[in-house]
Amino acid sequence: IEELQTERGAQTAAEARASSLDEKYAKLKQVYTKLRDEHIELLRSNGESKKQLTTSLEQLSEESKKLEEAEGMIQQLSLKLDDTKLLADEEHVQVEMYKARLETLKAESAEFQVVSEKLKQHSEDASKMSAHKSLVYVIEAIERDVNGALDQLDREGSGGVTCPPSYLVECSQKSKEMLEKSVTAHNSYVNQKEDIGKVLAALPSASSSSIELFSCSKSVGSLVSEEDSQKLIDAAKLVGKELLAMLMAMKQDNPTNISGNWTSIQAALDGLRQLGLTMGTEDESEDLEVAVDEEMSATEKAVDDAIKKIQDMLEKTKQQDTGKKLEVNSSILTSCTTLMEAMQTLIKSAIALQNEIVSEGRVRIDIQY
Repeated sequence: IEELQTERGAQTAAEARASSLDEKYAKLKQVYTKLRDEHIELLRSNGESKKQLTTSLEQLSEESKKLEEAEGMIQQLSLKLDDTKLLADEEHVQVEMYKARLETLKAESAEFQVVSEKLKQHSEDASKMSAHKSLVYVIEAIERDVNGALDQLDREGSGGVTCPPSYLVECSQKSKEMLEKSVTAHNSYVNQKEDIGKVLAALPSASSSSIELFSCSKSVGSLVSEEDSQKLIDAAKLVGKELLAMLMAMKQDNPTNISGNWTSIQAALDGLRQLGLTMGTEDESEDLEVAVDEEMSATEKAVDDAIKKIQDMLEKTKQQDTGKKLEVNSSILTSCTTLMEAMQTLIKSAIALQNEIVSEGRVRIDIQY
């Protein structure tokens, strides 16, 4: 029994040791498994770390290369910066030189502007002076013509011009229109600085119409009573006087006097026109036709007398001259005779034409031989 108990005790102790060993084994296995798992995890982590390390090393290598490149670029930029600084210094010097040159040019430009303004003013003054000289030249020529026409008013005869009072009325209106154009053109020239060409073009036409008016006034005066004739002459002289005064004001560029003279001229022209209206008659065409016939006949007679005198001279030349002198003189006198005969034919044609025109009731006949 004791042995059995002993065996049981030993068996129990063995079982207890076995159980203790099993527990230890289980714990050891558990620890081993844990360690194994941790080792595996560490190995995995180590692998990833190596990969990361490798990647990091590669990146570091790339960054290192980039750094080296950046350092090279920095060196190049540094060199360029130095060059740029040198260029900047040079450009700064040039800029300062340009600034100085610019100031000089500004000063020269200001001087040039002053000179240019002076030249422009001088040019304008010269142009104005030249234009005024042209105006004075034209006006002085017109003044001579007008004075000559006014002188004709006091001379005997009709001056080879015959016209009815109705034509005098038209001449007055025409002269008024032409003079108004001249005054308007001159005002534009003085006040608005327009081209003087319009004035130079208008004045001769106005002068021509005024001279025609004076001549017509004298002609109508030869068809009316002495009293009415003197009224016409005086009215025409008044127009001429005011016209000469206005021309003088134009030479002096005096708009105030021009305006006053123009008003007086219009009044004088209206007065002359009114005289023409009051002197018109129903029989003026018949009176004019008689005057035309008388002047034509007188001209024809004068031509006949001239032909006779030339023929007498030709006969005397044949008697007195010989040789080359006779030949030359004969040729000249023969040509004169031919010319006079042609004039005879022309006068006869003119008589027929004038009678036809006179029969229409208005005419201006101007025959000069």
